[in-house]
Amino acid sequence: MGNAVESKQKILNVAEKLFAEKGFDGARVSEIASEAGVNKALIYYYFNSKEDILETLFTILIDDFKNLIKNNMIGINVFSEDNLDIVMNSILDYILTKKDILRVAMVESMKAVSEQSIIIKIGEMLISAEIEEVRQSLLEKGIKSPGNIKEILVAEFFTGTLPVLNYVIFEDEFTHHFNMDEKEYREYFIKAFKQTHFAYHLKR
Repeated sequence: MGNAVESKQKILNVAEKLFAEKGFDGARVSEIASEAGVNKALIYYYFNSKEDILETLFTILIDDFKNLIKNNMIGINVFSEDNLDIVMNSILDYILTKKDILRVAMVESMKAVSEQSIIIKIGEMLISAEIEEVRQSLLEKGIKSPGNIKEILVAEFFTGTLPVLNYVIFEDEFTHHFNMDEKEYREYFIKAFKQTHFAYHLKR
């Protein structure tokens, strides 16, 4: 059982690395198998397709992100400037470790032939991940969630999900182009995020 879990995880780790290096289209299942030290049959035993591998990587990302948000909100007052900064920095630190695979997601989402944008899927999973415990925690701290599901989708995706993903994806290019260090970049982003995403909730 342990070996099976380890083999599946190794396949995922190698796939994430190759997707980032070569792009989703450029990475072949045979290459993933070779670098992971397994045969192709084992990959297809665990996953239906290369697309299934990518979707699994994003599902893991969202689950980890959901737990990160939940754990960071337990027992804190988000109205505290210091606490809010701690939560935001924790989230950004984690998302930055997924920079490469998120770039793959953005590229895949821009393809005209894409049946459904991966970024849209990530946004949908993030919003769906706002389970009742987290929603209740928000309400207890004075942050209200609208009852209209369509309003939630629009507000969370365009003021919450996309800005955070873009912060990570464009960090290197943005800081280099505007001669800005990482500390300044993060400070100004968090300030803007508070004035948009959090302000939306607090004003309701």
